Amino acid sequence: MKNKLDIVSGSHHQESTVSKLNTLVSEFQLTDIWRQQHQEEKNFTWSRRNPLIARRLDYIFLGENLISHATDLNIKSIGFSDHRPIFATLNFATFEHGPSTYKLNVSLLNDPAYIEIVNEYLDNALDKFADLDPHQRWEMIKIEIKEISRQYGRFRYLIQRQEKKRNLNLLHQLEKALIHDTAIAAIEDEIYKLKKQMEVSSMEESRGAQIRARLKWIEKGGKAINFFLG
Repeated sequence: MKNKLDIVSGSHHQESTVSKLNTLVSEFQLTDIWRQQHQEEKNFTWSRRNPLIARRLDYIFLGENLISHATDLNIKSIGFSDHRPIFATLNFATFEHGPSTYKLNVSLLNDPAYIEIVNEYLDNALDKFADLDPHQRWEMIKIEIKEISRQYGRFRYLIQRQEKKRNLNLLHQLEKALIHDTAIAAIEDEIYKLKKQMEVSSMEESRGAQIRARLKWIEKGGKAINFFLG
């Protein structure tokens, strides 16, 4: 807020009021986006007659992440109000979206190592957040368990990918051996067991892909169909 530019007619705001507002805006790292794009322009958003008072009382404050997306900031009259609104265009065509909706991979709940990690965390979390009220404590625990689940899920994915590669190599070797080795029954048994193991892993992987596809579909406004609800 600047008395020199934001007041067309009428008495100035008290300096203490101007200072408090500017301090608040600075503390929250906000930007008066109209003023940034019209740095030396004197204008008003509210006025009244007899005596004439006209000053800029309306603002659009944006955080740093949104400033570059704001264009066409203008103050315009609408004819039926003593206020003149600020019009702004926010262009999100190049906006970098954050992570999509997180949904727990429920197969983790059958993983003993994951369960052990979460249980150990919960034992420590009760002491860690003892000073918070129950609602805040629960919110913090949920946030941290989500991050634990993300990290463990990524770790398990890497392990499973390595295991899948090893199994494919082993299957290839066994199938080649089946052509030349005389102990055919034993090799067939190994191939059967390995394929069953790979089938279970493939089903888990497909289920995870199905969940991710359903979330992306919902985020784009699509309606659920049988494949996603299966």
